[in-house]
Parts: sequence; C-alpha cells; structure tokens
Amino acid sequence: MDKTPGSKLTDFAISSYVPSLSTLSHCQQPRIFTEVKLLSVALSLESGLPESNNELLAIQKFQDSITITQLLEKEATRTNVMKAMKECSFVHFACHGEQDSQNPTQSGLLLTGGTKLTLNDIIMLKLPHAQLAF
Repeated sequence: MDKTPGSKLTDFAISSYVPSLSTLSHCQQPRIFTEVKLLSVALSLESGLPESNNELLAIQKFQDSITITQLLEKEATRTNVMKAMKECSFVHFACHGEQDSQNPTQSGLLLTGGTKLTLNDIIMLKLPHAQLAF
C-alpha cells in the first residue's frame, strides 16, 4: 500500500451521497428556519440498547431551546417516524440497523415490532426542514 501523500482519492476528496438530482436541487435552495425541531427515536428495551436512555437524557437538556419530539418503543412505528421526520430539522436514532447488500436501498433502521424504515423510505420523503440525521 502506497503511503505517499496525495496518492489516494481520499487525500483529495470527501465521498458523499445524493440520492437524486431533485434532492441536490432542494439542498441548494435557501431555507429559513423559524423553529428548531428535533426528533428522537429510541428503542432501548426492544433493541437491547440500555445506553440509549442516557442519550435521551442528554438530548432533554436542550428542551428549553428547541422543540423535541420523542418516539419511544411502541410509538416508534414506521408511520409515526416518517410523519415526524417531515416536521423536524434534526433526527437522532437510537436503534439497530440492517444492511441489505443485495438491495442497498432496502437497508434501514429497525423500529418497533421488527418493522424497518428503509433507505428507500427516507429517499422518497420530502423533508423541507431536514438538516441532520444521526
């Protein structure tokens, strides 16, 4: 492996992904945000992720300055998450994901009852307030 600086693509560029030209076009339009809204999705019990409770506590420290919507456990359905994502600027997921190497757009986040929010679901959403998902 060549360790010479400037010998690899990653020395010159940061890889990114845009699912469609309409998404790129949407991102170029100026947006004015009147209220910051955060969606927090957590399945600490169902997913076996006990530390996600600490994540929720850390997020709640900001409740005086931003609007926080939490979808926890049984509330974290595909329908509820997709609906809430349309209204929020930021999304924090504390759940497991599943990769589909044969059909990557069917990879996704595992929600309540083993349902899945797929990459394709997210691509198809119109998210006018979106800034960051973690």
